[in-house]
Amino acid sequence: MTSDQGRSWGTSGGYNIMRRVRRGRVVRACAAIATGGALLVGAGCVQPGEPSTRFADQVKAAQPGGPNAGVLPWFCHSEGRGEDHVPEHGEADDAYAGMVKGDLSMEDCAKAADFLDKAWATARRYPTRADAQKAGSVQAVQFEYGTGTHDVLPGVTGWQWNEPDPSKPFYLQYDGDAPESPLAGMSWYVVHVDGPPQGVAGDNDWWHRHTEICYSAVGVAIGNEISDEECAARGGVQKAWPYGWMLHAWIVPGYENHYDVFGGAFGCVRMTGPYAPPGDRCYENHSDMGHVHVPAPTAAPGPLPGGSLPGGSLPAG
Repeated sequence: MTSDQGRSWGTSGGYNIMRRVRRGRVVRACAAIATGGALLVGAGCVQPGEPSTRFADQVKAAQPGGPNAGVLPWFCHSEGRGEDHVPEHGEADDAYAGMVKGDLSMEDCAKAADFLDKAWATARRYPTRADAQKAGSVQAVQFEYGTGTHDVLPGVTGWQWNEPDPSKPFYLQYDGDAPESPLAGMSWYVVHVDGPPQGVAGDNDWWHRHTEICYSAVGVAIGNEISDEECAARGGVQKAWPYGWMLHAWIVPGYENHYDVFGGAFGCVRMTGPYAPPGDRCYENHSDMGHVHVPAPTAAPGPLPGGSLPGGSLPAG
């Protein structure tokens, strides 16, 4: 287990590190209380389906005079770095080389909270995969360890261009392929030619790409960043998405990634449901399972993804 890092504001405007026990203890309390059917508000413990407080309210509580004055909310701190692109530091694009994730300013934290509140207001309508499917969601990629499924948000009929719409995550990600599988995460897919798009306030939203995905059928991916020859040998068809950028958000109750809310994957998404037991090693897995680093495109912009959605093959990551 690792520890969460609450940050308190010092008189000089800097942060004093306040160590608080992270998810292991929270999960232990949640498991006991959820069994009893109660809801503990304000301690990070919730029943699956609803957060204890809105993200904006958590920022408000951290303001002077608030009950958590000076403590930066968990979703405004991330870890990871953009150098070396090695798995334990999280998959990153060349655009982030040498950068380090960390604490957001309170101003950016408030803007990030607004983004996440808008995202949750939409995603919460589909707590199970069956709910999304009944509303018209279509599978883009089957369940994968660490990322879940990629099911197109009901009502989405086209790409998002240049910047994400916080109220319309492109994908809903479920912890399993079954209809009853619970919502675990969400992600945005944005077409942007000149580097990663501007997304969430601050510098912790590191976008990633999948320039080529090998499909055996619509919604069934069998390879990521493999050669055309290998894709054909697997019986698949290669689809190129050179200017598509993706960003995940792990904010669903029971699947909050306190290490990196925008991480490319979360190790506790593994078909076992929310609230992994305390001490589970899944919390220590900070790699981006199923992702590989790809260099920035060097060719001039070519054809961008087209066609109607959600009928054709779709990108996922």
